[in-house]
Amino acid sequence: IYNNPLLRKSEANILGKTDWELLSPEEAEPITALKKEVLHTGIGKQAEVKISLNGKPGYFSMTVEPLRDAGQNIIGLTGAGFDITARK
Repeated sequence: IYNNPLLRKSEANILGKTDWELLSPEEAEPITALKKEVLHTGIGKQAEVKISLNGKPGYFSMTVEPLRDAGQNIIGLTGAGFDITARK
């Protein structure tokens, strides 16, 4: 996300921050719900999310997967977001 010119955020300004620190509550809530669902079910999921920064809307296809240890216990999440704004 930090390479997207729409967002204008450097890696240093994103690392270690929560979605709630980076986004408005309206934009952070669906992402948090997606992550909670993946943690609860153990099944990866994809969703489209809207992220507006610098006064411009952006749309992202976000995929979240459970991160598992050697014993298959969920120990976190992995994810990727792809900018689909041009398609919208």
